[in-house]
Amino acid sequence: MIPQTPILDPTSTASLAKTITKAYSDIYIEFLNQSSKYWVRNIIWQGNMMLWQEAPSGYTSVGASDRYINDGWKFASGGLSSGRCSIQPDSNNNAPPGKSMKVSCTTAQSSIGMSDYVHVNARIEGFDLAVLGYGTPAAVSSNLSMRINCVGHTGTYTFFVWVSDGTNIYAYKFKRTLSSGWNYIQQTIPAFTAFQPPLDSSVRGIVGVVLAAGSGLTDTSEEAWTDYSSGFMLGLSGQNNFFSSTSNRIDIASVQWTPGPYPLPFLDRSILETLAIAQRYYEKSYDLGTAPGSATYGGAVMTSLKTGGFVPGTRFSVRKRVAPTITIYSPGNGASGNVYNVTAGANAAHGTVAVGQTGIDYTSCSGTVHDVITFHWVADARL
Repeated sequence: MIPQTPILDPTSTASLAKTITKAYSDIYIEFLNQSSKYWVRNIIWQGNMMLWQEAPSGYTSVGASDRYINDGWKFASGGLSSGRCSIQPDSNNNAPPGKSMKVSCTTAQSSIGMSDYVHVNARIEGFDLAVLGYGTPAAVSSNLSMRINCVGHTGTYTFFVWVSDGTNIYAYKFKRTLSSGWNYIQQTIPAFTAFQPPLDSSVRGIVGVVLAAGSGLTDTSEEAWTDYSSGFMLGLSGQNNFFSSTSNRIDIASVQWTPGPYPLPFLDRSILETLAIAQRYYEKSYDLGTAPGSATYGGAVMTSLKTGGFVPGTRFSVRKRVAPTITIYSPGNGASGNVYNVTAGANAAHGTVAVGQTGIDYTSCSGTVHDVITFHWVADARL
């Protein structure tokens, strides 16, 4: 309970200043007393939308049904034909800090099929859900917040938090009617107690924004944890069809999920902190602003061919979530599946890549012992 402040003396400026100061002090002390019950951290590590390693300029046409758009955020769709939107980084337009994820409808679809859906989502591994104590006596409520800029339209959108133990799936959904311009969204989410998500490196949580959902994938289970183990109904009644017009655009920024029921100012991370987390999931030898597959030598590994055709590998900057999938590129022309033999002046197809969580041990290629070999690489261990 916030203590009551004394009655103001309207004739005394000094009294007024002291009373206001005490009131703010009381509020701050009460906030500290309450917030000390929770670990203050943003579970959404890429809430500032700063890193776009795989596609520094984003995508002018999103074709894949389930693909990463930036570091930490995926695009998921079903039923709709591909290539209906672009997703790119953008300035926040008066909603700092960081960048926003700009989603623009490029090809309209006036009606959404019964089983059609589109959403963007951030995936969370089990280790990062531990702070919420889900499924234990220590389970706490949490607060989800973000800023969304609605351009060219208004409408109702569904937001969800999804948790799983690998067998069971529960979700908490809520909706908001967005007006034109920047909207601040925040929702207190009650503690989850049905089961404990494993504390591991698998995807155990998802936070999503639904752009479209057919009638067969919507229900009315609003603002309550609901069992969706037999099939996730990701939308709520009244869900807007974002793809109704090519004038439609939304910018998503400052996404935050924090333990405790209170909305907090955005807990931003420095670029060094964000990059270190990002590289647990995805790392590349290219410069940060250079897309994989570019023809450039900057940052490439350079070594020499050993007896037996072995090409020594390299160490990662950060230990990966799991042993990653490796893609090798030729610096000469950006061709994937190839190293570049500098001595021979030509690409050479690489063989098996031996890899673990901490680095690439070796690969192989044809050539002569001591030939100079160079290559770029991408290590992908995303959820």
